[in-house]
Amino acid sequence: MTLRMLRIALMINILTASAASYAALAPVDLDGDLSNGHEGVYDDILNITWLADANLADSLGSYVAGINGDGAMDWDTAEAFVTKLGADSYLGTTNWRQPTASNCIGASCGDAPANTPNELGYHYFQNFGALSGNAVTDGANSANLALFTKIQNTLYWTGYEGLAGATYFDTSSGTQSVFPKSADFAVWVVADGNVGAPMSTTIPILPLAALGILFLLLWRIASMKKI
Repeated sequence: MTLRMLRIALMINILTASAASYAALAPVDLDGDLSNGHEGVYDDILNITWLADANLADSLGSYVAGINGDGAMDWDTAEAFVTKLGADSYLGTTNWRQPTASNCIGASCGDAPANTPNELGYHYFQNFGALSGNAVTDGANSANLALFTKIQNTLYWTGYEGLAGATYFDTSSGTQSVFPKSADFAVWVVADGNVGAPMSTTIPILPLAALGILFLLLWRIASMKKI
């Protein structure tokens, strides 16, 4: 392989990596009104829809008994909360739930692309590009972070229940562990599948860096043809 061909192959690899650095999160409409923005965000890797409001309980207020003024609640109340959302067909969806988790404990739950059973951990590491020991809002993927409101650097419940309590994920540090269900933590509501409608039919635009690499690649190929 010539040096020129090696350079072209390298640029193609860089372009591919730039375009696929993060999961493709897509804002989706849940209330049938495109004019007021998106209410959900579809994750094509986990195949779930995250509510764009990362602290819905705070926004809704006393939706069920037991929710604190800041939206935090104990685990049983969290289960009652998502169950009522489904029963009420909130935003047209009946399968609202808490994020899933495995029995993973520590600061590596979701830190690999294949670690999808830990949905909040995957969200923290893969979707937002956060680093263990740091707040999720300091994640490297500002574009994905901007799709959500009220993201809390705090403890979020998951739907995984065990003998010692229930599993939580700490978005202020990237740590997952178990705590008694009587504690009051935040809740980030999700639904299985893509339960919304696309906000537009616009073709996704590659990052500017990737476009620059593509331009250089095409220019290089054109230069070679002239030789």
